[in-house]
Amino acid sequence: MSRGRDDSLERDPAETRQGPVAPVRDASVRSREGRAPAFDLPRGVQREPVLVRGRRYRLRGSESRLLEVVGTFRAVFTRDLVHGTHAGDPRQLAADVHALTAQGLVQHRRLAADRHGHTVVALSLTDAGKVLLEHHRTGTPSGFNGRPQAVYSGWVRPAELVHDATLYRMYLEEAARITREGGTVRRIVLDHELKGDLYRALHVDPAMPPADRDTRLHALAATHHLTVVDGHVQFPDLRLEVETAAGERTRVDLELATEAYHAGHLRAKARAGFTVYRASAGHGGAGRLVRGGGSEGRGGAGYHPDYLSGLLSL
Repeated sequence: MSRGRDDSLERDPAETRQGPVAPVRDASVRSREGRAPAFDLPRGVQREPVLVRGRRYRLRGSESRLLEVVGTFRAVFTRDLVHGTHAGDPRQLAADVHALTAQGLVQHRRLAADRHGHTVVALSLTDAGKVLLEHHRTGTPSGFNGRPQAVYSGWVRPAELVHDATLYRMYLEEAARITREGGTVRRIVLDHELKGDLYRALHVDPAMPPADRDTRLHALAATHHLTVVDGHVQFPDLRLEVETAAGERTRVDLELATEAYHAGHLRAKARAGFTVYRASAGHGGAGRLVRGGGSEGRGGAGYHPDYLSGLLSL
């Protein structure tokens, strides 16, 4: 576990080197996380010009992947990007973050991880970064039923930031399993999108009688492949739309259990068929995400910012 400042935003001198523009575009190429690209952006090692509303940016493949991941997950920790988009290369990540920040495409916040001076950096897109992605979608919708990959910018509430920024770590764990089995993640859906779709449809008629509203709620939940448990729709933190090695379409619903989860919460998530990941403090403060968990209650360490630095030190 590192101490003191997180150096993921320090400038890498290599960032200033420029090579010839070498366009490399292949929409069939998977990202490092096993996901088919949903955006038509540079994929090569040299930077290429990208135009958006008359404004000119320059991006290389690693910067494109970083933008896609941060926009998809809304907020991501730089330490997790080292293990995901940047395959263990913190210097490349530092250079890419610097370049994207200088171009006004990403923004960052430094968070205190514990009481001992450890910090961690979270990234989110700026509005300009979101516009860039939305203007460079591939011609083929990435998800089921023709749905495109949703893109987010800005920050969630501080109380939600730590939890939401950890979802990418959970995704990496599950995506690795899917890739080993020959599958491909076609689209990533946050609970925000699922809730928006369902509740917009539910509230089209504010005067609907309660009994009819309950019937409609169950019907809408079924339409969105969600389960109602004890009168409450169970929304996963993260839904992966997956194409298997055999070409079949399936969905994987993931939940990151927090310290606030009690036995009832976990039983409801289990009944909904979610795969639950728990944050475990481990030995010597080294945290990790543990797949599974059942419905037996807290059973082990819950997610808590006090050992955030341990959780992110994998």
